[in-house]
Amino acid sequence: MDAPSRLLQLLAGNIFPMLAAVAGIVIAFLLWSRAPRPALLLLIASVLQLLLRITSGWYYFLYLPQFLQLHGASGLTTLNLVVGVAFSLLQAADYGLLVWAIAADRRPPAMPPAPPAG
Repeated sequence: MDAPSRLLQLLAGNIFPMLAAVAGIVIAFLLWSRAPRPALLLLIASVLQLLLRITSGWYYFLYLPQFLQLHGASGLTTLNLVVGVAFSLLQAADYGLLVWAIAADRRPPAMPPAPPAG
């Protein structure tokens, strides 16, 4: 398979998560004036998600086939284990940032005033 068709597969497989990450970036900028801390966390998480999608696509669709052609299957298990764990840890950090963005700057509801005594 040639590089343009692999690139097309990369885009087809990742287009919706990439669009969601871009939408997260846009939403972060729109919310910045009202809630800067959650917007910053959303921005960081969205940029990280976009970078993860691009990097994982590059690895699986462009780098891995070339690695297999050059080296065969030797070392592939270790390489995939290391890369898979790294992608998983970064994905977990990304979800943590999104959860933190939801909880940031939340205040408990105000207590209603006590009824007058008597």
